[in-house]
Amino acid sequence: MYWYRGRLERGLDYLDRLLVLFPMPFPVTGETVTTARDILADHPQLEPRDAIHAAVALNHDLEAIISADRAFDEMTEIKRLDPLELHP
Repeated sequence: MYWYRGRLERGLDYLDRLLVLFPMPFPVTGETVTTARDILADHPQLEPRDAIHAAVALNHDLEAIISADRAFDEMTEIKRLDPLELHP
C-alpha cells in the first residue's frame, strides 16, 4: 500500500518492524488459497488480500487477527483485534 502512495521507505520501515515481531511468517500455500476462496464465498465484504490473511490465521489455528479493518468483524471464525486498542 505504501508503494502505491509513493512512500516506499515508510513501508519498508514497517516491514522491518513486523519482521522483528514475527521473524518466521507463515507461508501462503495451496491450502491457504483454497481456504481464502471459501472465506471470500462466505464473506464477500473482505478484500482478497484480507481473505488470504484470515486463511493463514485459520489454517494455523490462531485465535485472532490484528487489523484495523472492520470487515473482519463479520467473521465468526476468527476474532479481530484492533491495533489502536492494543497499543493506543
